Amino acid sequence: MHFLVMVIADESRPLPSTPELVALGESYRVFAEGLVKSGQLRASLRLQPSARTTTLKLEQGRPVLTDGPAQPSPRQLAGVFHIECAHLDEALAIAARVPGLHLGESVEVRPLVPS
Repeated sequence: MHFLVMVIADESRPLPSTPELVALGESYRVFAEGLVKSGQLRASLRLQPSARTTTLKLEQGRPVLTDGPAQPSPRQLAGVFHIECAHLDEALAIAARVPGLHLGESVEVRPLVPS
């Protein structure tokens, strides 16, 4: 089964100090490397802050662009890991190791629709 592990960060919180940020980046690198070695990682993506988002909507059949996310909130999608596991419990065990959890980030795990 394929799952998306979505890291949700609170963008209203101040960024960690530079040494903490470097350590966090290294923790994520080690986490992803472990998933590569186990053969479970299919892709991973880190997103720019939500302030860099452009939202597209249709109004009267015409595209309308606005700056910012469709749903403004301090809690925004910060990155994703596409993983392959035998079952949900295995995906949840992987999600429980996401380094950002220790900084107050939350993680959502969602199964992907089979292709």
